Amino acid sequence: MRIYGQFALLVLVLASAGCSTVVAKSGDAKIVKCPQLIHTRGSKMFRMELPTVSVAQSGTHVLRVRGLPEDLKGLFKYELSLPVPYEEAFPGKNSPWRDAKISVAFRRLDGTEAFKQTLPLGTTSHGFSQSHDGWEAGWNLGAGPNHMEPVPTLDDSFDIVFDVEQPSRRASDRMSLRAYAVYIQKP
Repeated sequence: MRIYGQFALLVLVLASAGCSTVVAKSGDAKIVKCPQLIHTRGSKMFRMELPTVSVAQSGTHVLRVRGLPEDLKGLFKYELSLPVPYEEAFPGKNSPWRDAKISVAFRRLDGTEAFKQTLPLGTTSHGFSQSHDGWEAGWNLGAGPNHMEPVPTLDDSFDIVFDVEQPSRRASDRMSLRAYAVYIQKP
C-alpha cells in the first residue's frame, strides 16, 4: 500500500520547488528546509537529499549521514524510487528491474545495525507515480505496517548501507533514496 508514500511524494514534489535553505551538509546528506504547505502551525518540513545508487551491478554502496540537527533525529521517513518507462508501470510487464533484489540497512557508527529491509523489487509492495521527469516505481522504506514509519534510529550520524544482491538487467537503472521529516515545535 503506497497511498501514504504517494502522498509523501506529492508533498515532496510540491515542496521541492521551494526547498532552498540548506540546514545541514555533512557526509553524503544535505538537509534542506521546505516551505510549510499543509502542516500544523509552527511545524517545519525538511527534505534529505542523498546520491542516487546504481542497481545495475551487484555490490554495496555506503551513504554517510553525519551531524543531523538534534531536532530531526529519528523523524525522517524514507522512500526508494526508480525512474521507469511508462510501459513498465503496468502489471504483467516483464521489466528488467523486477528480478532485482536489494537490501537497505541503517548502521550506527559503532557498526551495529539499527534497521534493515530487504526488497525483491518485483514482489515487494510498490506503486507507480508520475514525476516531473517521467514515471517512477516507488517503495516505502521504514518501520511499521506498510513500512511507513520513520526508521528507528535516534543517532545524528549513521551510514545507510545499500546492497544490490541481484542487479537489474538494465545497465542504466539507478535508485534514489528520498527522505522527509516534519518537525512540530513544542509549545
